[in-house]
Formats: sequence, structure tokens, C-alpha cells
Amino acid sequence: MENGMMSAEKNLVHSCLYGNMTCIITTIITNIFYWIVLFLAWYIPVAGLVGLSIAAGLLIMGTVMIKACVVARDEEGSFIPQLLVYFPVNKKRYKKELYCQMFKYIGIEAIVACIPMLIMFMDFNLERFLITLASVLGTMFILGLMMIEGSMEWGKAQ
Repeated sequence: MENGMMSAEKNLVHSCLYGNMTCIITTIITNIFYWIVLFLAWYIPVAGLVGLSIAAGLLIMGTVMIKACVVARDEEGSFIPQLLVYFPVNKKRYKKELYCQMFKYIGIEAIVACIPMLIMFMDFNLERFLITLASVLGTMFILGLMMIEGSMEWGKAQ
């Protein structure tokens, strides 16, 4: 926006995601352990590599989307679109901002996944490289898509 002002939608998503740093801490800790796996990617079985990549993608994107789409209040959880009627926020712009955050985390994870595998270029295997990227990024994309669309549909149903 103009003059460095954030839109209401961007402000709401930003406050949900980065309010208590849960998303950032989860991403950092998960990526530390995931890097160890990726440095050994050429030596562990493909099934283990796929399983660990899916687990990393689920943990990171699950944390991000739960923080972005679900809010806890009065001992029960509500999807944020249910609460948007109380705020001056457009649901379509809010949804667009959620997708921007989802793709931001997918991009970060793509970079994080590529670096250790490319550092170990002596044993580079294109098949394992592509399987690993497809596993982690595909999982993140599917989970993010399901959470965003599901929360928006739940908000309509209520």
C-alpha cells in the first residue's frame, strides 16, 4: 500500500502468523533437523527420504496454516473467516494474502531443501533430488490449499 501502510488483510495475517513467533521457530527447528537428513539424502533409502520430506512439509505448513486460519477463543477453535464479519476485511483479499504467505513458505522451503543437496554435489542424484523436492513442496502445497479453501468454506457454512 501507499506510504508503507499494510492493508487490513495483510495486517491480520501478519499478526496471526508472527504474533508469538511460533511459525518462525517451528520452521527453523524443523529445517535444522531436515538439513541433517538432506546431507544424508544420497545414502538413506528413497522411502525414508520421502517420508521425512513429507513429515517436514506437514509440520511446517501445518503450523503456518493453523496459525493463519484458526484462532482459539473461549476454549474452542474458530476459523478466522467466521470472525471476519466483525472486522473491516475483504475475504477475497484475505484469501489472496493467505496464498501469498503459503507460497512464501514454499519458496523458503525450496531454497532450504536445495542447498544441502547441492552442497553434496559429489554424489548428486537427479532422481533423488527431484523426489525430495516433489515430496516436501507437494505436501506443503496440498496441505496449504486444503487448509485455506477448507477454512473459507467453513466460514461460508456457518
